[in-house]
Amino acid sequence: MRGLTGWFSAAALLAAALVAVPAQAALVGQYDGIDCGVSSSGTIGEFGSGADCVIPEDSVEGIKGPTPLIAKFEFAFDSSDGLSVTVGATFVGVVTRDHFQFTSTDGLTGTWRYDAGPTDPMLTAFAVNYGTVFDLYVVENGQQGDWETANGLGLRQLSFYDRGLSTTMAVPAPTPLVLLAAGAGFLLLARQRNRGVEGQRSLCAPG
Repeated sequence: MRGLTGWFSAAALLAAALVAVPAQAALVGQYDGIDCGVSSSGTIGEFGSGADCVIPEDSVEGIKGPTPLIAKFEFAFDSSDGLSVTVGATFVGVVTRDHFQFTSTDGLTGTWRYDAGPTDPMLTAFAVNYGTVFDLYVVENGQQGDWETANGLGLRQLSFYDRGLSTTMAVPAPTPLVLLAAGAGFLLLARQRNRGVEGQRSLCAPG
């Protein structure tokens, strides 16, 4: 029974791990200027300005579009205070500043987390602005990810984009491995119980 319990616990942990694996971001490319807003020279961002920022349909590989802006944050980094948001704005009614968390130890690399609920917009892409360029990433059903800059340039802003063809976070369906592990565990448990019942019957049978 101890061996069965250990196997079943391992299967349960494997199933949980498979479900909990965060989505990985894929770099689409690097672009000149900024993704959203108005540059210091007065040039409009690659995808527009303010609440009207949107990644056009079929303009970026891996994004079906059009994907509107969810939120945009500008940052400052201090060796004592760390990374801080200097300007933050969200552009949909259900998402607030508290939905986003940011960490960094050097201002050059860091992580972000999007604490989305079941009715919140899905996240399909994010842009990392630094210097006079920005990197655009695609992420499927993502609620967390990493960002980095280059050439020793500090982070300027992060922008997050909605999924154009859907509006709420998707609950990931169980994978075949998860279902297989769970099914095998239940079958072994039932088999062990049947063996126990048969053993009790043999002990109680008249000699």
